[in-house]
Amino acid sequence: MATRATYEFHEPDKEPVWVYIHWDGYPEGAARYFSLWLKKEDPTVLAFLKANRQGEVIDGHEAHGDTQYRYTVHLKGSTANGGVVPQTWIKANEKHYEQTSSAPFHEWEQIYNGPLQEFVSKYDELVDIP
Repeated sequence: MATRATYEFHEPDKEPVWVYIHWDGYPEGAARYFSLWLKKEDPTVLAFLKANRQGEVIDGHEAHGDTQYRYTVHLKGSTANGGVVPQTWIKANEKHYEQTSSAPFHEWEQIYNGPLQEFVSKYDELVDIP
């Protein structure tokens, strides 16, 4: 299904990298992409791209205006909110459309904020992550 999503990755001591995937961006599909990635020896952005070859590097979450989901991943050891992340963490957001009297607009609703492995376990029941 063409459910578009962007994935933002923060690795220790590196600039953020964004990846766009045109298909299966809903949480269950993203969990599958993450589970393929987590099976790699060294979960880096490059490893995510190798595990999910349909991904393309982009300039940011706003590079594709028609995305329905955004995932922001902080790898263990990266920094967020002024501190070092003790385990790989993910924030997931879903786009919701609203209608005002003058024009339609959208806002992003956070649907998950927690450890990546818990996200995968919650949304991908068929995955067994060590």
